[in-house]
Amino acid sequence: MLSALVESSLNLVFPPTCLGCGDRIHSPDNRLFLCGPCETKIDRIGGAICQRCGAPTESAQVQKCKRCPTFESFYMASRSATVYSTPIRELIHEFKFKGSRRVRPLLCDLFVRGANRHLESKDFDLIVPVPLHWWRQFRREFNQAEILGESLSESWGIPLVLNSVRRVRMTPPQSGLSGRWRERNIQGAFQPGARGLAGARVLLVDDVMTTGRTLAACSSALLKAGATSVVGYTLSRRL
Repeated sequence: MLSALVESSLNLVFPPTCLGCGDRIHSPDNRLFLCGPCETKIDRIGGAICQRCGAPTESAQVQKCKRCPTFESFYMASRSATVYSTPIRELIHEFKFKGSRRVRPLLCDLFVRGANRHLESKDFDLIVPVPLHWWRQFRREFNQAEILGESLSESWGIPLVLNSVRRVRMTPPQSGLSGRWRERNIQGAFQPGARGLAGARVLLVDDVMTTGRTLAACSSALLKAGATSVVGYTLSRRL
């Protein structure tokens, strides 16, 4: 009772604001972080998509669209749950860079629901999160791809494997680079890890897909570790 009273009092003095638009959320529940209009703006990817890269298309028969990687991807295909735009962009920023725990349930729910729309659990033996460099994970204290992967692993009953690929070089975020610099930035960043994959069909998961180069570099290392196939899946993707 005391906790509820304190919570209500704080809401009166410091009313929660929407992470999407910044407006006040007029609700006694301070766990809310999106207003009603912003929640409806979440752009979930569904319906007709490119069969290779997973981008929305006018026809479900498209095998390769203009957004598909022009470089060797190493993964068989990629899929994403949402489009990287407001308010998902702001929620991922809170999750990834500020360590916000209150946004995690919604993002994990979107991640699992997107996987159920686009993928079949029977097609995979293992789920592997894109690893962070050890120093970056030490400073951040968590790997966002691992948290998302855990939610899907629990839902599907498929093991989450953390030591089959490792990031050996810390790189600047791909989103801040363009063109050939993205390719140079990620070269040699991943290597096979301590655990071999021995013919496993792998679902490689991450938070955001920008161009697909990170997924491609990580997929190459997974194939060297013994995987027979890799499919990439992200919470969100840029269009």
